[in-house]
Amino acid sequence: MRSDIVKKGHNRAPHRSLLRATGLKDEDFSKPFIGVANSYIDIIPGHFFLNKYAEIVKDEIRKAGGVPFEFNTIGVDDGIAMGHSGMLYSLPSRELIADCIESVMNAHALDAMICLPNCDKIVPGMLMGALRVNVPTIFVSGGPMKAGRLKDGTILDLNSAFEAVGAYESGKIDEKRLHEIECQACPSGGSCSGMFTANSMNTLCEAMGVALPGNGTIPALTPEREELLRQGARRIVEIALDSSLSEKFRFRNILNAKAVHNAFVVDMAMGGSTNTILHMLAIAKEAEVDFNLESINNIAANVAHIAKIAPALSSVHMEDINRAGGVSAVMNEISKRGNSSLGNHLQNPSAPLHCDARYSASHSQGETILQSNTANTRIVDSNIAESQAKSSNDKKVTKSTQTDSANLDPSNSKILSEQGSYLSGNDRSDFSQFPHLSPKRSFFRKAELQHKDSILHLDALTITGETLGQRIQNANITDSNIIRHNDNAYSQVGGLKILFGNLCEQGAVLKVAAVAESMKEFSGKAICFNSQDEAIKGIAGGKVKAGSVVVIRYEGPKGGPGMQEMLSPTSLIMGMGLGESVALITDGRFSGATRGACIGHISPEAAEGGLIALIEDGDEIEISVSRGSLELKVDSKTLEARRAKWKPIKKEITSKWLKRYALLVSNAANGAVLKTEL
Repeated sequence: MRSDIVKKGHNRAPHRSLLRATGLKDEDFSKPFIGVANSYIDIIPGHFFLNKYAEIVKDEIRKAGGVPFEFNTIGVDDGIAMGHSGMLYSLPSRELIADCIESVMNAHALDAMICLPNCDKIVPGMLMGALRVNVPTIFVSGGPMKAGRLKDGTILDLNSAFEAVGAYESGKIDEKRLHEIECQACPSGGSCSGMFTANSMNTLCEAMGVALPGNGTIPALTPEREELLRQGARRIVEIALDSSLSEKFRFRNILNAKAVHNAFVVDMAMGGSTNTILHMLAIAKEAEVDFNLESINNIAANVAHIAKIAPALSSVHMEDINRAGGVSAVMNEISKRGNSSLGNHLQNPSAPLHCDARYSASHSQGETILQSNTANTRIVDSNIAESQAKSSNDKKVTKSTQTDSANLDPSNSKILSEQGSYLSGNDRSDFSQFPHLSPKRSFFRKAELQHKDSILHLDALTITGETLGQRIQNANITDSNIIRHNDNAYSQVGGLKILFGNLCEQGAVLKVAAVAESMKEFSGKAICFNSQDEAIKGIAGGKVKAGSVVVIRYEGPKGGPGMQEMLSPTSLIMGMGLGESVALITDGRFSGATRGACIGHISPEAAEGGLIALIEDGDEIEISVSRGSLELKVDSKTLEARRAKWKPIKKEITSKWLKRYALLVSNAANGAVLKTEL
């Protein structure tokens, strides 16, 4: 075990002495040490109960034969930090969280980890830290909040409260109505109920295989969510107890090129927060996966947008997705839509491989070997369901012609549950309360012909031991009004789009799923603000009229610093009834709750001399979703003259942490990650 370095041998007597002070006994030093990374904090609605969740996890780890060590990371609530200087600390907190995970896990040589995140930057921060540590790790989030309701039946979420401010300021609602919305929008604990950043990232953890089915959708503070915690705790101990499994399920063997690709596919199908682009680029860099913004549009072109969730559709929330079949049902449906990438891959091995390599009817031996340059190689014959996994450092192809007898032998203490997880024989769980998590299926199948050229990497390994294809194969849509089928999709392309043009040579991000059709081709006159605070005052003060393109700049990762979310100005625009006549562009970013023609992550940002810095009031800006372009319609001579006079605006920064962050951070097109070399 990795932890032997701190607990084995006579020269570790002082170390054991310290560990005994925490309550360990002789018998504990032969058990795996499991880190329980908890993001419990009182002030965040998605986190204030995670201390109780950690107790459930630790108790289950002990029962399963491990030794739990809980530690905490910080957390910032974006909604509470929104609209003031507190938001400067939100994105930078992602880097602190990653550093915390790395520091605690490596300093104490813990064997495996279970992460308890829920909101905003905490999920990606933990993912980045887990990649650095590279031990077996399972993510179990705190779960989404249920939607709120007014007395008249109106369904609410956090976005409703932000937009109500604009409605109140424009006289559309009175103070009594505003107060009622305030009191009912967030009715209980959990990550905010729509497809905002937290829930987007928690669903992507399912897509990447690092979490259990239901992680993104089972509501917080329910028995089903507690059962998920117990399942995760038992599974992580089982892996840690077996050296071969510990090697097989190293985090980088799960979160690799295939997983990153699958995450973006699901993101497109469900119209996730634009923040997912920022975070997944950062995660890809930590995983040493070469993924750029151009690749995202290629994925979007092959994925149908089949689930609209608030803010894109205010009547649908995560609890509805859970009831309709969950993320597994979304993945199963989108996997049925084939594409031509398999043929492209065979002609060009460097092309992405979108293939379930578990079956080949044409091979004379009933066996096929498909090798990808990205991650694990799968070697399968018609009698094998579980593929060989390889270490990220092992580039050899190994053959296997027989199943793992331990998995087939019912007398073995480690058997497969109906969910496909490895669980001890006396710990099989009853999933009857939430059957979409445990479709009754044969784990081993002779021939799985379905979806063999899917856009998803169905052969990707998951932390539960099954491939992604095996996990989702019988997860069906139970309410097609909530999760649509491919042939009845909201759109035949994904819900997010990357724009390019002279205003964003390195890219910008738009949540197409939340844009009115009338705004997808738009041209308007710029009205410029050099900070979010200026913009809020200007919008509330009536400076913005129909036909405007609001420009908010010097709010990028470096210029902010910290890349503030723009939920306050976008909510004001919507609340004032300007959502279908005003666009907004920024080098900052948006909350997952933002809707409308709002384009963020413009790179290069103003602080590094991007063209957004040279825009003047009255300039014409053209947005074209169909062409994927964002253009400033000003001639080159005029722009050259402006650039000759331009000087970057430098904000006064008193925080030493934010000063250091501004010096080291990259722009949004590069994931806003910190440089490690100067």
